[in-house]
Amino acid sequence: MTATLTLLGTGHPGCLPDTYQTAFALVAGDTPIVIDCGGGTVQRLATARANGQPKLMYKNLTTLILTHLHPDHTAGLADFIISTWINGRKEPLKIYGPKGTQRMTELLIEAYELGIAEHWETLSPTTYPLKYVVIEYSDGLIFENDDISITAFRVSHGRMETYGLDCQMADKKLVFSADTMPVDSLMEHGKDCDILVHEAYSVEGLRTATRFSPAEYFERMHTSTVELAAIATELKPKRLILNHQMHLAPMSDAAFMKEITDHYDGEVIFGRDLDVFEV
Repeated sequence: MTATLTLLGTGHPGCLPDTYQTAFALVAGDTPIVIDCGGGTVQRLATARANGQPKLMYKNLTTLILTHLHPDHTAGLADFIISTWINGRKEPLKIYGPKGTQRMTELLIEAYELGIAEHWETLSPTTYPLKYVVIEYSDGLIFENDDISITAFRVSHGRMETYGLDCQMADKKLVFSADTMPVDSLMEHGKDCDILVHEAYSVEGLRTATRFSPAEYFERMHTSTVELAAIATELKPKRLILNHQMHLAPMSDAAFMKEITDHYDGEVIFGRDLDVFEV
C-alpha cells in the first residue's frame, strides 16, 4: 500500500505571507484524510490536486480530524464543509474532534445558513443536501479501515483539550504531535515511527524577543527546538518533519534548524507548505 503526506499548511497564528495555517492531507491507499483545518486549507488542497494528487478531489474528502480547536487549526472549517459539498461531495463529512467540536460546527452552519440555502434551494447545480456528522473523541482508537488506523493520545497545550495522532498503515507509522509541550504520551506513541511531525519554537528567538513575555507561556504551551532534539534522540524517527515553526524573533530558517541539529543527528526537514512525502 502506498501512503503520502502533504503539508497543506505549516503556519501558526503569526499569519506569515507565504505560509498557510496548520493542515495536512494524509492519503493511505485509497483513503484521504485531512488533519486540522487552519485558514487556507481548501485553497491548498486545490493546489495539491493541481500538482498531481487526484485523490484529494473535494468529493473524496469525507474525513476530517481536528487535533484541537484553536483558530489556527480550525479557521478553515466552514470553508471546508461548504466548499467540498458545493464541489461534489455527496457523502456525509465525518468531522472528528475533541469536546466542543459539535457546538463549533453547528454554530458555523447556522452562521452560513443563508448561503447554504442559496446553493441548495435555488437554480444552483448543488441539488443534494449538505451532510455532515461530528464525532467527538478522547484517548484511544478514533478511526479504522482496511488502509489505516488512527489512535488519539492526549497532549498538553494549556487549557485546550488537545490530541496527538498515532497513524498506523500496514508496516508504517506516522505520528503528529499537534501543539504541545513535551509529554510522556508522545514518548509512548512516537517510538521508532517512520515520520514524526512536530511543532517547535526557537530557544534563541524566545530569549531575544521582547514582544513575548512571560516566556513561561511558550514553555508551558509548546516545545522548544532543544527539547525537540532530545525527544527525537530518544524516539529515533526515520524522519523528523517540523511544522508550526515559531521563530519568535528575526532569524533564518537555517539558524532555527541549527538549534535542533546541534543536538540531534537524525534526519530533520523544515516543513513547508505543499511539501509531499512518501510514508
